[in-house]
Amino acid sequence: MHCGLCLPTCPTYDATKSERNSPRGRIALMRSIADGRLEPTATFAEEMYFCLGCLACMTACPAGVNYAELFEHARAEAEESGALRSPKRNFLRRLTMGWLFMDLRRLRLVGSIIRLYQRLGLQRLVRGAGVMNIFPRRLQELEAMTPRIQPRFSAQMIAEVTPASGPRKYRVALLTGCAQDLMFSDVNRDTAEVLARNGCEVFTPAR
Repeated sequence: MHCGLCLPTCPTYDATKSERNSPRGRIALMRSIADGRLEPTATFAEEMYFCLGCLACMTACPAGVNYAELFEHARAEAEESGALRSPKRNFLRRLTMGWLFMDLRRLRLVGSIIRLYQRLGLQRLVRGAGVMNIFPRRLQELEAMTPRIQPRFSAQMIAEVTPASGPRKYRVALLTGCAQDLMFSDVNRDTAEVLARNGCEVFTPAR
């Protein structure tokens, strides 16, 4: 498909107006690599990670192109190629993916520290005083993206088993997620309540 109906829905294309940063452009890159006309270079790998993975393009596509599956394969190809591999990247991935995000207790500890930093007004003070200007640009960007941490995490708001309201029709599991648990625990709670009101017994594993 080359119709371009996905272009207005793509946030990265909207920001750059570059064809490469659109779903159509990315699919063309993927196809070139699949056909052996291009090698998976660092440019290709960076483009696959520049995509937010929001999948708004799939909603707009009249042909029903399964961009999600293509996108996942392309990211796997980017990783297998090792085009982005570096000691710094390997260390950061081990720290975040291997150590932090794989243990909910560690993640909640970090979330609690960030929440304290925000509630004491330190974040506002740091930003207002321009303290971050003395740090490298990448750290400034990361601080600017610091998420708002919820007052309570999911486990503090949702029982391990939420009974169905009325006759039980289904029994479902609700996974509270990693970042979701820190930033959108209220959404997790609301989800459990909606499921319960629709006849679901909701099992929410604590870990």
